[in-house]
Amino acid sequence: MPIQTLEPTPAHKRLRLFSLIGAGLGILQLAVAVVFMVTHVEALSRVHELLALLVLVAAVLAAVPAYAWGKMSHDKGLFPHAAGVAGGTLVQLLIGFVFKPHGNEPYGPMMQVHFVLGALLALGLLFLYYKARRMPVIVTAVDSTPAA
Repeated sequence: MPIQTLEPTPAHKRLRLFSLIGAGLGILQLAVAVVFMVTHVEALSRVHELLALLVLVAAVLAAVPAYAWGKMSHDKGLFPHAAGVAGGTLVQLLIGFVFKPHGNEPYGPMMQVHFVLGALLALGLLFLYYKARRMPVIVTAVDSTPAA
């Protein structure tokens, strides 16, 4: 059977770029959060918030080419994955802003959700990059050898 490998299109290249940026920022944001929880330096909280906004932008920017590349590569799960990560990032950002403890207040149960969701989203962005790195192979049915 003839096998055709798709060449990277601009949508595929953008998906790779924005998913890599999002994954890198997500992992950096996770590291800043851990250091902030240990040291309680307020400036790190602001850095964490800024990184959260940048991760959201990268996740949304990755979802747009994921739609186009998902259609071209026939990967039905690519866009839902990217859109889910972008939506989850928005939810995680809102949980962080609404339930952020003030002063010496302890972390409440919603902040525990925020922590777990943040780690899962960083992994989701990393997996989106992994999926974007794969080169799909399409076997064309028109050129295939007829069954005996």
